Amino acid sequence: MLGKYCRCLIPLMAVMTTLMLGLPARAADTSSSMSSVTVTIAPALEVVEWPDPLVALSQGLAPGDFAVTGPLSFHLKANSPWVLQIKSSSGGGQLSEFDTSSATYVSSGSKMSIPVQWSLSESGPWAPIQATEADITSGGSTGSAGQHIQLYLKTEATFDDVPLTAPNSEYRLDVGYTASLLY
Repeated sequence: MLGKYCRCLIPLMAVMTTLMLGLPARAADTSSSMSSVTVTIAPALEVVEWPDPLVALSQGLAPGDFAVTGPLSFHLKANSPWVLQIKSSSGGGQLSEFDTSSATYVSSGSKMSIPVQWSLSESGPWAPIQATEADITSGGSTGSAGQHIQLYLKTEATFDDVPLTAPNSEYRLDVGYTASLLY
């Protein structure tokens, strides 16, 4: 009797084993998949051109006269909002006596009475350069072409301004520019 059950049990076990282990897979004609590709872009600013490091405002400026120098050129590229700022090395933005042979400012030297002024136009309006940063201009994304900015400087002489007679002396002011992204 055991043999009768074994004859039925063996084919039944074979069928169940086949079902549990699965049938062999058949090769497909095509197969496909997909990937999502992502990237984030960092905010960026590049100054392509700064003004020359030495700018002569005027030679022999007489009291009552003024001189406008420029344009001083900037070229920048940005993919985010940005600002361009200006500031002077001295509190009042005044040209101060400078000794070119020692490359130092004269501590008790003369200063011009009117601060150097800046504008985006040759005819103004003018703003004095100060020791704190002032916005020259700002903008948004410039694209690959970038943005060109032209800056003008103005100096005025009065009868309060004395000619410098010491050898190797000139009036000088260090002007700083800062380009920054706005967050």
